[in-house]
Amino acid sequence: MLSYLHITVNESPSQPDAFRPPKILEEMVIEGFNNVNPLEEEENQNCQTKSLHELSIMDSNCFFSDGPTKELALGFWKYFEALESLYIWFCDLLFFWPEQEFKSLKRLKYLNIRACYNLTGSLQELSSPISSEEDSLPHLESLQLSSPTTGREDSLPHLELLFICHCPQLVEVPVHSKSIKHLIIDSCPELSWEDPTNLIDLTELTTLEIRNADKWIAWPNNMEHLPFLERLHISNCQGLESFPEALQQRLSSLQRLEIDGCPTLERRCRREGDYWHLVSPIAEKNFPIEAGKNTKWKSFSRRLLCICGR
Repeated sequence: MLSYLHITVNESPSQPDAFRPPKILEEMVIEGFNNVNPLEEEENQNCQTKSLHELSIMDSNCFFSDGPTKELALGFWKYFEALESLYIWFCDLLFFWPEQEFKSLKRLKYLNIRACYNLTGSLQELSSPISSEEDSLPHLESLQLSSPTTGREDSLPHLELLFICHCPQLVEVPVHSKSIKHLIIDSCPELSWEDPTNLIDLTELTTLEIRNADKWIAWPNNMEHLPFLERLHISNCQGLESFPEALQQRLSSLQRLEIDGCPTLERRCRREGDYWHLVSPIAEKNFPIEAGKNTKWKSFSRRLLCICGR
């Protein structure tokens, strides 16, 4: 029985008109799908891949098309309701956080987004459906609109690990999945975490790792919403100089703390620093003695990714 399939489609005229995923398949890699359409709705119902647990989408922009082809792009995701692991790599048309695309992925546990160079992480604003030439509300005196993120449904209710790396335009991570335990963000230099509400829903988070975020200078102001945080790794975030008060109160309960490439924060965490009395009880801690010196400990994120199979 076929359990793994790697499909590569080039730009030749012979590429298929429609995507027909095999029904019995556990793992699939899709590469180079840019001008392929999903099946019609009736045929789509007969092509549900209930056994597909892992999917890699590489350089396949048709899954994230916008504008007139948006509905076609959303049609692909109906195939993947049973997914547990999803890898999205090199998709240049992924600009906004794919909230609508993820709505059917109720079983997803692991999400890896890599080298999507135009991804900002922002939520896409819904365009107005009104196109009449006449004023449809000629006597309107007051209009109140609520925030689109308020009361938003948890689109990935079983997501446990989110890994995002090499997305240079990423400025925020609008994750509202309460099940997330591990959040790792690497080489996203524009990340500023300006929206402090992003961490409110991450009440189950145990691992937080942020690497190579040059513009990150301030923590979200609601770190008290992370009661189960055990492992914290901050690397090459030179503008970050302190811990927020809410996190300071929890530092001693961490199992592992690693700070490197953050000169001021490192200095404050060492034996002579003003954070030493807070971090000294931590069993595993690492603050390089010299800037740029290689540490002897391997990053816990690498071990975590190995456990996850990648």
